[in-house]
Amino acid sequence: MSVYTWCYEKEKEKERVTDCIAGHFSLACGENNVVLWESKKSVAVCTLSIFLAESCGEGVTVQVLSKKGAVDSFIVTPNNTRSRTFIDVKEISVSCDPGLQSSFCYGRYCCDLHYFI
Repeated sequence: MSVYTWCYEKEKEKERVTDCIAGHFSLACGENNVVLWESKKSVAVCTLSIFLAESCGEGVTVQVLSKKGAVDSFIVTPNNTRSRTFIDVKEISVSCDPGLQSSFCYGRYCCDLHYFI
């Protein structure tokens, strides 16, 4: 089932609401699973963009936890942005790879959230 089809079917039942959250993160080298955002209820659709300005090593690992407990992860390398869209998001966390290139991992994130009330 496509994201569009899933949203369309849900839209019949409830009203769709859109929010945008954004922020900065700064993690020490080797710091793991720092939660950027979490929800007590799952979000219908989330488009997440992560920009990594500086990193200790190869980059940061982003993990997105779904309401079913599945974890989807991806890596963002320094001076790059990655954007992905997810369904039924419960939590977004980031981990900084250890390394010697810098003393911390620093970047920004933005998440467009679409859910039903």
